[in-house]
Amino acid sequence: MSYVRWVAGIAVLGLFFGGIVAATAGRMWDHHGSGRLGARMIVGSLALAVLFGLGYTLISQFAGATA
Repeated sequence: MSYVRWVAGIAVLGLFFGGIVAATAGRMWDHHGSGRLGARMIVGSLALAVLFGLGYTLISQFAGATA
């Protein structure tokens, strides 16, 4: 399970930094589609990070309550 958490965390970080690169490239070369996609990637990665944190906490509490 810990490997899955690490892979998910790395994926969220990759999505965040990929969004920064896409948004920056879209603004530098005046490509609006890339800029919008980068912004969506950044917001999506932040939402996934919140869900990742909440999900792990909830699962840990439910597993502890049943034991």
